[in-house]
Amino acid sequence: MRVNIKENIYSIALFIIEISLFILCSNWFGIPNYLLKRIGAVWFFVSFMFKHYSVQSTLIWDEMNALLKVLAICIIIGFIFIYPSMKYLLNIIMIDLFMFMISILLNRGLRIILRDILAKKTMIVGTCYDAYRVIYLESEMRLCL
Repeated sequence: MRVNIKENIYSIALFIIEISLFILCSNWFGIPNYLLKRIGAVWFFVSFMFKHYSVQSTLIWDEMNALLKVLAICIIIGFIFIYPSMKYLLNIIMIDLFMFMISILLNRGLRIILRDILAKKTMIVGTCYDAYRVIYLESEMRLCL
C-alpha cells in the first residue's frame, strides 16, 4: 500500500511535537545532555519499532498496549545501560511515564485535528438502516477514520 505525502504529515508532526516535549520535560527534570541523548534515542527507537508513528489508525487499546511495551523496555534499558547515573533514575522513570501519557494524548489529538487530511473518501451504497448507521457513525464519531 502506497502512502502519500499528505498522510505523512501526521507522522512528521507527531514525531516533532514529541521530540520538543521530550526535551522540555528533560530540561524541567534537570537531566544532563548526555543522558538526554541516551534516553531520547532509546525512547524514539523503541517507539519506531512498535510502529507508534504509523499512519494507519489503530484502536486506543492497541496503541496503549504498544506504548506500555515501549515504556517497559525503556525502563529496563534505563536500568541496564544508564546505571552509572543512578541519581537520575527516578527522573528517567518520570520522563518515561510522561512520554507515555503525552504519546497517547498526542496520537489521538492529532488524528482528530488532521481528520480531514487522513480520512479516506468512501462511497456507501445502500438504502437500508445499516447504510444510514454507517454514514451517521462516520460523520459524528470524531475518532472514526
